[in-house]
Amino acid sequence: MRRLLVLVLVLYLVWRVLNIVGRRLEQRSREITEEGLAGRGSRRRAATGGGEQERLLPCARCGTLVPASRALTSGDASYCSPECRDGAGKGDGSGAS
Repeated sequence: MRRLLVLVLVLYLVWRVLNIVGRRLEQRSREITEEGLAGRGSRRRAATGGGEQERLLPCARCGTLVPASRALTSGDASYCSPECRDGAGKGDGSGAS
C-alpha cells in the first residue's frame, strides 16, 4: 500500500511539472509568434515608405504582378524579370493567355 501511495504521489508531481513546463512553452511560443508578426509588418511598412502601399504592375509578357520598385521597364512596358523582358519581342508563344 505504501508503494502505491508513493507511486501515485510521484506520478502526480511529474504531471504537475510537465503541465507547468507545457504552459510556459506555449506562452513563449505565442510571444515569439507575436513578435515575428509585428516585426514583419514594420519591415514591410519601412520598405514601402511608412505605410503606403506600393503599386503593382503586370508583366507585359506573362502577366505576373510586380511591385513598381522592382519592375524592369522597357519603353512603356513593365516586366517581372530579364528573361521576360528579353523574350518579349521574340513572340515564342509562352505567356499569359
